[in-house]
Amino acid sequence: MGIYVGYTPHAKRARLWATKTVLYVLHAGQHKTSWKCVGALVRIFSIDPGLATGIADVTFTENMASMHKSQELPFSDMLQLAYTVADMNYDYVVMETFIYTSQTVKKSVQPWSTEIIGVFRAVFMDRGTPLLFQKPKDKDIIDNNTLRSLGLWYKGGGGHANDALRHAVVCAVKHGWRPE
Repeated sequence: MGIYVGYTPHAKRARLWATKTVLYVLHAGQHKTSWKCVGALVRIFSIDPGLATGIADVTFTENMASMHKSQELPFSDMLQLAYTVADMNYDYVVMETFIYTSQTVKKSVQPWSTEIIGVFRAVFMDRGTPLLFQKPKDKDIIDNNTLRSLGLWYKGGGGHANDALRHAVVCAVKHGWRPE
């Protein structure tokens, strides 16, 4: 038993099908019995918290990445999102942490990131779901061209969804994923 997860970013006419641990692909024009195993499946949900919070839901296989969802959500949606994500069966959920510095203190008070982190920590502890954290600078190794070449680019918004995508790629690489 599996779920239909959409089209591949590189081959628009290929369909993807996933079981809990394996991703399959069916290319356009092939018979429905010709599904081919793409490789082991790792599904990551990532969050870039803030007043406009970027989120990304990405599947990684042995040599490709497939974006299920990427968008920016308002602060008001965070509690429901935390419960929804905590109850899903993601392999990893990763969130950018917030680090206070002397420069942060000099700026105006903007508590959204830390409040969202607190909401996710509380919900995930309540559910017994692991939550990984990355430093803001961790995402800097993934530039715009890298996201585009992987087929993981979100058009629109203030860049927060792409930052969430960067965190997903960093998490996948830290856990052994290497693109073609």
